[in-house]
Amino acid sequence: MAWSKLNPKEPETIYTSPADNCDDISNDLSIVVRRMIASLTADQAEKAARLLLYTNATNGWIKLLMFDDSDNQVGGREFHLELPALFEAADNHENGSSHFDNECHIGICIMTEMLIFDELNDAYEVYTQTELKEPERLYV
Repeated sequence: MAWSKLNPKEPETIYTSPADNCDDISNDLSIVVRRMIASLTADQAEKAARLLLYTNATNGWIKLLMFDDSDNQVGGREFHLELPALFEAADNHENGSSHFDNECHIGICIMTEMLIFDELNDAYEVYTQTELKEPERLYV
């Protein structure tokens, strides 16, 4: 597990994980979500209302974005959880990219329930999206 960045002048927003199952994904997602929230200024944190987790099975990552009530991005940064081990496992799995999407979705649900009850206290609406589906709200 390691943090990296796209631009040397930007903070580290990419977390590469060895996770290949929903339980490990949920743990690593909680790390990324906590870092994302911590990176917000007080003003941005006050405006943030929604968290979108976009699963990209074609490239093997989950992108995380924060939005306000008007669907404007908050914080100005995308965070990513890269999942090369799951990506490789899905490539060899009979269900292919659906296996990647399913493991990620279950991991997102576990993480959402864990964080909402532990520390987020319903502060954010959580949405998921894949390459094949429009955003949908998670209810836990």
